[in-house]
Amino acid sequence: MKKVMYPFFLFVLLIHSAILQAQAAADIFDPFYEDLSVWEKTNLICDTVPERPYPLQEIKRILNLVMQNGDTVQQKAARAHYERFFGKVFHAGSKTEFAAQIAQSEQTAQNGLPGAQNETEIDAAAFCDFNYFLNNALTLSARGGALFTDRFMHNALVPAFRYSSYDLAVDYVHVGSLYLLPFVNSVAAIGNPNCYLSAGITRTNSAPFFSGGIVSGAHAMHQGRFNFVFRQNNWTYSQSFLTLSASDNKGQNLSPGKFAMLHSLTIQAFRQLSFGITDTVIYGGRFEPLYVVPFSAFFMSQGLYAFPDNSLIGVQCSVKPLKSLQVNAQVYADDIGFNQIITFKKDAKWRLSGQFGVSYAASGTFPFPFAFACADLDYTFVTPYTYTHADIKDAQYSPSHANYQNYTHNGAPLGSNLQPNSDRVRLSLQFRPLRFLNGLSIKAEDSFIRHGNVSESVSDIRALKDYLSNEYATDGSVFNHASYQIVAPGGVIHKDQVFAYATPFLNQKTVQYVNQLELELNYRTPIVRSAGYVQFKLSYVFETNLNPKVGTHIYQPDGTTDGWKTKTIEQIGHAIIEQKAAQQLQNWRQQAQGYEVKHYIRLGAEIVY
Repeated sequence: MKKVMYPFFLFVLLIHSAILQAQAAADIFDPFYEDLSVWEKTNLICDTVPERPYPLQEIKRILNLVMQNGDTVQQKAARAHYERFFGKVFHAGSKTEFAAQIAQSEQTAQNGLPGAQNETEIDAAAFCDFNYFLNNALTLSARGGALFTDRFMHNALVPAFRYSSYDLAVDYVHVGSLYLLPFVNSVAAIGNPNCYLSAGITRTNSAPFFSGGIVSGAHAMHQGRFNFVFRQNNWTYSQSFLTLSASDNKGQNLSPGKFAMLHSLTIQAFRQLSFGITDTVIYGGRFEPLYVVPFSAFFMSQGLYAFPDNSLIGVQCSVKPLKSLQVNAQVYADDIGFNQIITFKKDAKWRLSGQFGVSYAASGTFPFPFAFACADLDYTFVTPYTYTHADIKDAQYSPSHANYQNYTHNGAPLGSNLQPNSDRVRLSLQFRPLRFLNGLSIKAEDSFIRHGNVSESVSDIRALKDYLSNEYATDGSVFNHASYQIVAPGGVIHKDQVFAYATPFLNQKTVQYVNQLELELNYRTPIVRSAGYVQFKLSYVFETNLNPKVGTHIYQPDGTTDGWKTKTIEQIGHAIIEQKAAQQLQNWRQQAQGYEVKHYIRLGAEIVY
C-alpha cells in the first residue's frame, strides 16, 4: 500500500508546488512540432528542412508565415508559440510524471521465464530553459537540469517497441530511493533561415513523417549533431554529422568513436509536390574527412577504401492532392541484391525499410471543425537484417568488440523503433473540442505490430554450426548477427553472410503479434501575463502481446559445443549439429509462445510561467 500511495502523494505535491517550467526549441517533443505537422498537412507550410528540431531562426520564419497567412485558429496557435519562444529568454521549471504497468493476465507454454509484473515509475525534473536571439544571425536554445527517477532508460515503463523519452546517462547518485541524473539538450545556430550552421545535442526526427521515422527517430537518445542547411526557392540541401555511442555486438558496453554522416537533397517541384534523396554512412574508429565532402555518394566514397563502412540510401516523396490531405512515402535501403532482383529470383536480397502514410487535417470547411483536428494512417516495414551490420575487420569475431557500423546509438535502434523483420499499421485520430473546453486535446491511436526472429528461418548447416560455437546475437534484433565463419580443411577461416541467400520477411513459424490501443488526454490553458501555460496529461495504453518472448536468443554455445569453433563441419558431423540446433530451436519456441495483457497508465503535470 505504501508503494502505491507514495508516488501518488508525490505527484499531487509537485502539481501544486511545481517550479515554473517552459519548453525549449531544442526539444523534439515541444508542442510546436505537433502544430507544425498540421500546418504542413493543410499546405500552409511546405518548405521546411528535413532534419528536426529546428534552430530559432527557422522556427521564427515558420511562425511568421502562419501568423500572416493562417486562419484565426492557426494564427492564435502561432502567436502563443511566438510569445513562448521569443517573449522571454529564461525560464526555470519542473515536471513530474507517474507511470504504472498493470499486468492483467499472462499465459506461457511452460517456458519457465519470469512473467510481467505490476510496476510503477516516478519521474520529477527540475530544469532551466533558454531561448536567446543574440541578433538576426546567432541563436541559442537549451534545456538543462536534473531528473529524480527510480528507473534508468533501459527499464522504463513503456509499451513494446517503445523507448523512454528522457535523455539520461547511467549514474548511481542517490537522493533517498531515487536516482539523481543530469540532462541537457541544446541547439546553437549561426546564419539565416536560408543558410545556417547549427550544432547541438538533441533527439532528432526526419521528414516527411512526424511520427515514427526510418532515417532517424525521436525514440533514440539524444546525440551530438552538426547541421549545415542551404535553401533556395525550390530546393534544399542539408548535411548532418552525428556523434553516436557505439556498443558491442549485443548492445552493451558503450564506447565513443562512432559517427554518422547524412546528406539530403529535397526538390520542391511546386507547393503540392516535393521529393528527395537521403544518403547516409555509419562508421567509427577514425574520423573520415572524405565524408564531409558535400553532394558526394557515400557508397562511392567508401569504395576508395575497399568498402570498410556501412552506407544506406533512401528516397522520399510528399504529395498534397487536395487541401488538408497529404500522402507521404519513404524507402531506405541498407543492402539489396540488384542482380537477384532483375532476374526475378525468389530469394532476392532485400534489406530495406519503408514508411507510407496518408494524413488529413481539418479545415474551416470540415463539418465539425470544433472537434476533429487530424487523422494519420501509416504503414511501416523493416525487412530482415536491415540496420544490422557485422563490424568484422577480418574473419575473426568477438562479441565484446565495439560495433561501429550497425545502425544503432546507445545500444538501441537509431532509425525505426521497430526491430528488423517487423511491420506496423498505425491509425491516429486527434480531436480538439474547442467549443466545449478550449485547450483540450484528445488523441486516440491504435497500432498493430508483427515481429519475427529471422534466426528461426536459418537452416544453412554452416551458419548453425557457427551460431552454436560463438556468442552471437540470435534474438532477431538490430544486433542479430548476419555473418558466419567457415572453417575449411587446414584451419583456414572464411566469412559469409546469411542475408546473401535469403531475407524471409515475417514467414517464420513463431511470430509476435502486438496490438496497442491508446487514449491520451492533454489539457493546456495559457497564463496570459507570462506567455506560459498550465498543462495536465493522462495517457492509457491497452496492450495485448502474443508470443512476447520472440525477441530472445535462439542459439547459444553450451558445454556440449566446446571446441566446435576450430573444427570443420565434417569433423563434428552433420547429424550432431542438426540435432543440437533442433533442440535449441524447440526450446526457444516453447519459451517464446504465450500471451501477455498489460495496461500502461501515465500521469503528468507542468506549469509554464
